[in-house]
Amino acid sequence: MGWRGILGCDYGIVQAPLGPDISGPELAAAVSNAGGLGLLRAPDWEAPDHVRELIRKTRSLTSKPFGIGVVLAFPHEENLKVILDEKVDVLQLYWGECTKELVEQAHRVGVKVVPQVGSFEEAKRAINVGVDAIIVQGREAGGHIIGQDALITLVPRLLEQKVSALALDFLLQKKVNQPIIGRSTIHGVEKQIHRFTGTVPNSTTTGDIESMAMYAGQGVGLIKEILPAREVVRRLVEGAQLLVQQRFGAI
Repeated sequence: MGWRGILGCDYGIVQAPLGPDISGPELAAAVSNAGGLGLLRAPDWEAPDHVRELIRKTRSLTSKPFGIGVVLAFPHEENLKVILDEKVDVLQLYWGECTKELVEQAHRVGVKVVPQVGSFEEAKRAINVGVDAIIVQGREAGGHIIGQDALITLVPRLLEQKVSALALDFLLQKKVNQPIIGRSTIHGVEKQIHRFTGTVPNSTTTGDIESMAMYAGQGVGLIKEILPAREVVRRLVEGAQLLVQQRFGAI
């Protein structure tokens, strides 16, 4: 049984756009095929041809809605043009200003806009420019933190204002002037990894991996086994359905 919502997926489960290239077509498609919303991660540099390739490969793996995350703090104009040209179902934004102009531009081609926010004030600004939904990040999340409040206090305050909120962790990559401790191939591009930067090691990474960023939120302690994306979605859905049925009866 599906609970289709405003983002077009069967269940209210959204896979975070994990960086730098962990959230590729295979993972995004697997989550979407299981009834959630899979999100690709756009490169942190202008690579429009590669972004188009990522989108089209994902479309070859699923007919369900999916999206792509863009970090606005990095060069992104050319990547955004391709995303809108390809009419991806959902554009997920973070670390930057989600403007009314960008929202209207996306809506003209049928793309839903979902920014990530870390405060009540930021949520209100996003709502005022006409976004379709917001992702609320709490301080307990993994990766770089936008706000200072935990979800346990932030979400109820937003819900009092009748704001729809989705809670996800978030990852960001940032380069600083530090020694090189390794190398990695990210989105097909060979990259040097500097110490104290946010580059997350992937399967191609070599070097001092123990000194690299190992982002994790507080929920990492609940992970007991490595499961396929479809099984993760199934367990979340069945758990949510059981809680709803216990609270409100048969649905």
